[in-house]
Amino acid sequence: VLLEEQAQDVRLKYLRGEQSPVGRDQFEVAAQVTESARLLTPESVLLEARAEFAAGRLAIFEKDYAKAIGHLERAVKLDGQDACAFNALGTAYLEQARFEEARRAFRDAIARAPLWAYPRHNLALVLMEMGETAGAIEAYTEARRLAPKYAYLAYNQGYLYQRLNRKKEAEQAYREAARIDPGMADAYNALGLLKAESGERGEAERQYREAISRRPGFREARHNLALLLAENKGATGTAEGMWRDILKESPAYLPARLSLARLLSAQGRDTEAIQEYEQVLRERPDYAGAREALEESRMRLAGRAKP
Repeated sequence: VLLEEQAQDVRLKYLRGEQSPVGRDQFEVAAQVTESARLLTPESVLLEARAEFAAGRLAIFEKDYAKAIGHLERAVKLDGQDACAFNALGTAYLEQARFEEARRAFRDAIARAPLWAYPRHNLALVLMEMGETAGAIEAYTEARRLAPKYAYLAYNQGYLYQRLNRKKEAEQAYREAARIDPGMADAYNALGLLKAESGERGEAERQYREAISRRPGFREARHNLALLLAENKGATGTAEGMWRDILKESPAYLPARLSLARLLSAQGRDTEAIQEYEQVLRERPDYAGAREALEESRMRLAGRAKP
């Protein structure tokens, strides 16, 4: 009973949704204690189902989706009322772009746990991929009604609205996410992107800086702020410094390296730009745009070198 309770604690955390995600280490514990409990009660079909669920969820962490689906399909056959297993099965299908199967699995999870917000969130992701935006909005709206204190639901609905160019609704959702969780730096970064798209440079800068204050190492917000500053001739040096700082920390972060290369090229610093484009192509040899920009920089440099 004690072993079963330990495993159940992990499942209950999973059922609370992904505001505080259940980590791989916790699922490993669940798998271990479930197997220990099965040694004591090998006749338990329910424990066998729980063991298959835990094994399947661990396989998702390992990105072995075929293995995960095998375990999770056995879990739902053994216990057809387990919303956790159906939700995890939908996640594995979603990762393999098997959208129709994912949709069915998430709806099965919702039918068995109608007050659980997380499979509705996952269903919205599937419907977005399938182009069924009205259904995705409805799924997010219902999830937010069921779990109004989960900032990630408001944030993701804001992202959907932004993709649909419904900027006012996107802004409302992002601001609601920031209100629910003032430490959610992603919401401020998203607001900055919205404001930058609308030409509100001052407000965009304020939101990016707010995001960075919430998460000082927030690479994407720092990059977006540098992009904004680079548009101002008086601030290009600051933008360049920010990109170089990002690349010191994350040399493989291509958006910063490409942006730095474009800035150097625009300033006629083609020797330096060439070095950055060559580094991009070492990371991504198939990047046609970087290869074309590299050749343009080389041609300009060769032209200036002619007597």
